[in-house]
Amino acid sequence: MGLLWLLLLPLVAGYSAALNDRSPRVAALLADLAQYLSSLIIGLLYWVLLSMLMTYGPGVSIWGFGLVLLSFLLAGYLSALSLLAPRLAAIIAGITVLPFLLAGLYDLLSKTPTFVRQPLNLIFPGAIVLGISVFMLYRSGPSLWSRQKGLLGKIIVAAFVLLPALWATSALFSVAMWVSRRE
Repeated sequence: MGLLWLLLLPLVAGYSAALNDRSPRVAALLADLAQYLSSLIIGLLYWVLLSMLMTYGPGVSIWGFGLVLLSFLLAGYLSALSLLAPRLAAIIAGITVLPFLLAGLYDLLSKTPTFVRQPLNLIFPGAIVLGISVFMLYRSGPSLWSRQKGLLGKIIVAAFVLLPALWATSALFSVAMWVSRRE
């Protein structure tokens, strides 16, 4: 239930950005925050969900393993890219969540679950990322990085860019080590 509240954060930020036409700076910051949080939170949600299946559950197929790798891309690199190039991040995020949506729809329509037992856990978060990506394509201006004038602002944005990217890189290396040790 706590994860559902986390999913509401990017929605609230995106909705506030859509309604806030009086202050374009605040609206742009809220839109950037919505895109950053949706990629970060939902990518982490997918990673937790699928990694539990890989380690403690019945396991996942090679298609499920690909979804785990896409969750690293979404949580780490696309959340970071959203602060540097929001339109490019929106396009790649829209493409990245399509396999999650298709896997959830397949599990919803099939009699036996292939990826997860609750396919809506794949569908709803993917729809949120897709909706925010379409919004960012429609309404995105300059990136948060380019809007920063001073050095302190650039350092703060760089920290928010580097943290998820470093996490995704270390997670990819740990998965690569885990796969190489399995026989």
